[in-house]
Amino acid sequence: MALDILSGGLLALIAGILIFVILIAIALYIYSSLAFMAIGRKAKLSAPGLAWIPGVGPFIISFQASKMHWWPWLLLIGFISTFV
Repeated sequence: MALDILSGGLLALIAGILIFVILIAIALYIYSSLAFMAIGRKAKLSAPGLAWIPGVGPFIISFQASKMHWWPWLLLIGFISTFV
C-alpha cells in the first residue's frame, strides 16, 4: 500500500516537472521568435514572420539581414560541427 502511494507521488512529481519544462520551452520559443521578428522588421525584410519557423527562422533572418552573405554559413558550420 505504501509503495503504491510512493510510486504515484513520484509519477506526479515527474509529470509536474515535465509540464514545467515544456511551458518554459514554449515561453523561450515565443520570446526568441518575437525577438527575431523585431530584428527582421528593423532590417526592413519583406517577410519578418519567417522567424516563427522552428529552427530555420534565425538562419533565414541572419541570411537576409546580413550585409556579408558568407558569415551565416560560418554560423551554420559552427552549429553542425557541435554534433559531429
